[in-house]
Amino acid sequence: MYRYGKRRVIYSTSDPHQAEELKRFKAEGYEVKKSVYQSNSEVVSFIYKDALVNDAEKLNGELKGANVDDLIEEACEISLDDYLGVQSMLQEEYADNAISITINVPKDAYTPKQLKETMVKYLPRIKGMTIMPEVSRPQMPYERVTKKQWEKANGKGEIGQGEMECQGACPIK
Repeated sequence: MYRYGKRRVIYSTSDPHQAEELKRFKAEGYEVKKSVYQSNSEVVSFIYKDALVNDAEKLNGELKGANVDDLIEEACEISLDDYLGVQSMLQEEYADNAISITINVPKDAYTPKQLKETMVKYLPRIKGMTIMPEVSRPQMPYERVTKKQWEKANGKGEIGQGEMECQGACPIK
């Protein structure tokens, strides 16, 4: 979870309904680019403010003026050790099976040696993990943005996680 982020969603240009949606997004000024991964597809970027941040801002009077950004921890602020510790506990106590996790870490947050040591520590207790540096590939589904970038979205920003409130099913194919 990011307090503010960019959510990218792939739409098919060959599906008539999705092609109409793409036209609408372009007309409304959303960032739309050709997909680098799929032909006949375009990627729409939605700038969002997480719903939890929005809710906390509404409660700001009750929070006695606390800085909302200091109250809500972003995924990239959680240590790799904490992530894997929670995954291990969930898998052992609740899931009774393999669960996997994708952890986005800030670029250069860990050395290869630190990654190896932490992963080796948890390998006997977990069954699946992916660790990805932020912005490690083009058109990542989620990207952290600043509060200023959210504000600059000129009213096109979403509350939630941008296009995650899909009706029925999301257009990603």
